[in-house]
Amino acid sequence: MNMERNAPSCQVKKLLWGTEPQVALELKQEPDFVLAADVVYGSDPVLWDTLLETIKALSGSSTLVVIANVRRTQCDVRP
Repeated sequence: MNMERNAPSCQVKKLLWGTEPQVALELKQEPDFVLAADVVYGSDPVLWDTLLETIKALSGSSTLVVIANVRRTQCDVRP
């Protein structure tokens, strides 16, 4: 991965929303940076709340959180 060459101390890990982030990711301290890419789907407030609570549990007062998302109207609007 490009990360290994350019940022060897960086870690990329998968996290399921609603899990205890510190335990699931085996973190010893809060991260400096959290990137959540393509993690938002639809408009269900329960899903948004779960994402928000997970990010709050993971982050500290100096953690930079970035959420990157592309709106896909065909997928986001459901009957």
